[in-house]
Amino acid sequence: MVEHFYPEIGEYNKGAVEVIKKLKNAGHKIILNTARVEFENGTFEKAVDFLNLLIGENFFSFDNSAKSKITPCNWDWNLFFAYNAIYINDLSQSIPSKPNIKLPDRSMVDWVIIDQQFAKNGIY
Repeated sequence: MVEHFYPEIGEYNKGAVEVIKKLKNAGHKIILNTARVEFENGTFEKAVDFLNLLIGENFFSFDNSAKSKITPCNWDWNLFFAYNAIYINDLSQSIPSKPNIKLPDRSMVDWVIIDQQFAKNGIY
């Protein structure tokens, strides 16, 4: 949802909030899976607060009960429909992506294309 700038929070990746809101409004459960799992130093809470500020409401809540990250699967519509789950992660192979200006060796999710694919596949 932001540019890579870890451990700081990078600039907003345009379109992310709009897609997340559409998913939530369509009844999907949203789980924030992030590299910011350093619960002891507050970086995860800072990320959640940042996203809630972007969205303009208390959209995400903090739950560290799992205390683990989910490894992103490949971007594959067949998997999504089979398991009724969508994982949006810039590390997912084949996910629509765009270059990261500040870190050219890393890409970012292309939320415009994701939005188009979700609309086309009836996800909203």
